Amino acid sequence: MGGLKERVEEMRGVLKPAGSSFLHCDDHANSYIQADILDKLFIRNNFRSHITWKRSSAHNDAKQGRKALGNIADTIFYYTKSDEYISNQQYTEYSEKYISEFYKYTD
Repeated sequence: MGGLKERVEEMRGVLKPAGSSFLHCDDHANSYIQADILDKLFIRNNFRSHITWKRSSAHNDAKQGRKALGNIADTIFYYTKSDEYISNQQYTEYSEKYISEFYKYTD
């Protein structure tokens, strides 16, 4: 089995020009992964976002005898193959309770 660089090369190779790539990783090698692998394979100009995925409870190692602060977040790097990428925003509808509490006034 190849290393991360080889897998990212393969992933990039099968993307269409309008394709996007999301790579999820923990904090152990973020800087190395972005600078030495992703920026070189996807070209730095095709970096779109650094998404932080914060854990709310599960897998938080702060209470497992760790002397340092707990790791409570992972990283998702978002790159595109070119400037021709397609971005479809994701939305979640508001609950009725939220709408009634925060949208109760008329403009």
